[in-house]
Amino acid sequence: MTTFESIEEAREFFNADKFAAKLGIQLDELGEDYCICSVEIKDDFRNGFGAVMGGAIFTLGDFAFAVMSNQLHKLTVGLQVSINYLSGAKGEKLIAKAISPRVYIAPPITAPKPFLKSSLISTLQMQ
Repeated sequence: MTTFESIEEAREFFNADKFAAKLGIQLDELGEDYCICSVEIKDDFRNGFGAVMGGAIFTLGDFAFAVMSNQLHKLTVGLQVSINYLSGAKGEKLIAKAISPRVYIAPPITAPKPFLKSSLISTLQMQ
C-alpha cells in the first residue's frame, strides 16, 4: 500500500516544499517503489569554476529521497543521508531516481509490534 493515490496527489503534497519549488525541481514519475525527479540546471546553480554546485545536486537527491520515503509511509524524514560525487554534472538537466528495496526487519523481543525499515537508493543522472 502506498501513501499517495496518484502522482498529482504527491505533487500537491510536495508543493509545500518551498525550497525545491523555488529551484524548479519536478516530480516526473512515481511508482510503488521508485520515483524520478528532475531539475533544469540554472546559472545560479554553478560555483565559481562554472561547475554545478554539490548542494544543488544533493538537494535534488534529497527531494527524490523524500518523495519515495513518504510514498512508503507518511510522515517520514531522513536520519542520515550521504552522497558520493563520482563525476561533475554535465548537460542541462539533472535527473534523480530513488528506488526503495523494502526490507522487513524482525522486531526486538521487547518491541510492542513489528516495524518496517526502508533503505533508499537514490541515483542521479545528468543529461
